[in-house]
Amino acid sequence: MLAKLGCRYVLAGHSERRQYHGEDDALVNAKVQAALRNGITPVLCIGEPLAVRQEDEHIRYCMSQLDGGLAGLAGPQVAGLVVAYEPVWAIGTGEVASPEDAQQVCAAIRARISAVHGTRWRVVRVFCMAGR
Repeated sequence: MLAKLGCRYVLAGHSERRQYHGEDDALVNAKVQAALRNGITPVLCIGEPLAVRQEDEHIRYCMSQLDGGLAGLAGPQVAGLVVAYEPVWAIGTGEVASPEDAQQVCAAIRARISAVHGTRWRVVRVFCMAGR
């Protein structure tokens, strides 16, 4: 239905959906796969809350979300999507995600995609959704 309306992109895994609607990685993955089946580019959102950031577990946390969101996808499918790093801890907390914060996670995303899906697919678009 969305594709028929001209929708080209769809968010999957946005922090508010995860937090307020209990969407887990399995549901996010199902949404990513449904978007791909219907010719829509999924924007897989990943990001950590403040407590995880403070415990210095942000890379592990984000990679777990990434792995869950991309589970079962082949390299060409991964190459066609967008990964959006959303530093949830920087939303409404007074904390600000620096360019270095974003780059650290975005580099980890690219490295994980290369390791799991091959270096050929490292051109996946990755961007940060918050910051200064």
